[in-house]
Amino acid sequence: MSIEWDRHFIDWLCQEKVGLLVSSYKSSTLFCLGRADYPDADVPCKLALWLANFVRTTGLYYSNGVLWMGLQGQLMKLVDVGQMPSEGDGSPFDACLVPRLTYFISDLDIHDITLDDRGRPYFVATNCNSICRPTIDGNGDSFEVFWSPPWIGRLAFEDRCHLNGLCSRDGKPRYVTAVSRTDVIGGWREHRQKGGVVYDIIENRVVCEGLSMPHSPRWHSDRLWLLEAGTGHFGYVDGDRFVRKTFIPGFLRGLSFVGDRYAVICSSSDRHEQLFQGLPLGDRLKKEGMGAKCGIYVVDLMTFDISHNFHFTKGPIELYDIVVIPGVKRPFVMPLNDGRLMTLRTTGNAPPVTKGGRSTPIEQ
Repeated sequence: MSIEWDRHFIDWLCQEKVGLLVSSYKSSTLFCLGRADYPDADVPCKLALWLANFVRTTGLYYSNGVLWMGLQGQLMKLVDVGQMPSEGDGSPFDACLVPRLTYFISDLDIHDITLDDRGRPYFVATNCNSICRPTIDGNGDSFEVFWSPPWIGRLAFEDRCHLNGLCSRDGKPRYVTAVSRTDVIGGWREHRQKGGVVYDIIENRVVCEGLSMPHSPRWHSDRLWLLEAGTGHFGYVDGDRFVRKTFIPGFLRGLSFVGDRYAVICSSSDRHEQLFQGLPLGDRLKKEGMGAKCGIYVVDLMTFDISHNFHFTKGPIELYDIVVIPGVKRPFVMPLNDGRLMTLRTTGNAPPVTKGGRSTPIEQ
């Protein structure tokens, strides 16, 4: 794996006091991105990257020390148990997210995740065109369907419209995105250019349409934000139209915010070598004479300029989701193959991290 970032990216992490978690289902990895402080060193602040391995990591949702994560056939809840020593490099992890609950469900191809005002999780089950909730009941069901689009005729384990995005507003799951309004397996693939919609599941109406592969709807600062992956644009919904504000050279999925000032966005390269064919994004990249980038972009919401960027130049070519961990310098997620899960107690005296992933402080 090889990475690069702009010269002020670490300063931005320090200034905003945030850590980042990024999922990649193709590499089955959760990237924990932060900084390591060495006050007495020639380089007092370095980029710190921890790689935790989970099978097919997709949607992420973080709030108040709790992380929800979509995996292959699983929905997992992780809880921050506090500080943990690192591998003897003198800069501890100041947040340690540990698996505490797992719902084992069918392989529904989990995409976005959200919570309601009672803390109950909801997730997009792309493989059955529905918003679902995990369940534990006497019938042995592992999930229940909360909502399905009106254009889907019946519950079928077929990706018919590529329902993918979900967010809440005022504590209620509300906005979803789909690549098309088709009701036949794989039908969405013929409508990638302008068949996409944002739908309001409370008011039962199309918010905006004519989109190219919309993803990651997010309600933030009294506005509905959106990524249009098929064109490479980040923007927001105004009335019944999508306002494109920032072009990013890649396939966009994964959106989070740092206060009211910054958006952080994930970008992927063309993992199939055919994904961008026939899409406006592919035409734009060809015109600019460049390839798509896999990485993270920070957009200033005052100007809609790209302020900072972080790229994988070798290794991962696909990212799915990103969450911001406020007030944290160096986040750590404990993988399932870490033996300390059997003995770890929330006493603040956890042993150093020695296995289950890789921790890499990187000089600027």
